[in-house]
Amino acid sequence: MIHNTFLVRVSNGKVLASTQYWPVDVKPEEVVEFVETRLELRSADSSMQEIPLIIGDDKYHGIEVVSDLLLIFVTDTSEDDHAIFERMEDAAKPLRRTLEKKGLSKLVEDYETLVEPSVTTRLKIALVGEGGVGKTTTLHLLLGDTPPKQYVPTIALNLETVENIRFGNYSLVLWDFAGQERFRTLWRFYFHGADVIFLV
Repeated sequence: MIHNTFLVRVSNGKVLASTQYWPVDVKPEEVVEFVETRLELRSADSSMQEIPLIIGDDKYHGIEVVSDLLLIFVTDTSEDDHAIFERMEDAAKPLRRTLEKKGLSKLVEDYETLVEPSVTTRLKIALVGEGGVGKTTTLHLLLGDTPPKQYVPTIALNLETVENIRFGNYSLVLWDFAGQERFRTLWRFYFHGADVIFLV
């Protein structure tokens, strides 16, 4: 689980931007300790690849955006390092582009928006059931919308990203499947990759 991210100027250890996805407080001195320890390790062995460091109760991962800017992800100690570094590479690309095209101040201003797609995990939730049982009504209620007063059958699929329900670095994508008999042969294709399936 990615708790926090930081954009740090390596030369002075200053945090330029940060995000917090879970209520895990990261002490500023731990960020400085990570930056300094990483710098010492890399100066002792210039061929050293990026390695995570455990400081306190968290694991710190760092990757250079450019020579003096470091992107840091703070995670649980049990997180898979390879998966985190892949996400960091994905996050560093738009940071580099923004820095090159619009400068550091715009990068800092847009930091959260630029990093979030690489940090957020989308959960695919499928709502399935017979026609007219309330799948679309459930979807409308989750979205904070007024459900339809009359039955309007869903044709094939209704796909929505839930913006008003967020927890940590997870976002919800709800798949509302048509319940009519003629669409049931498509269900197996829609189920692919679903994290949760609700039978309504």
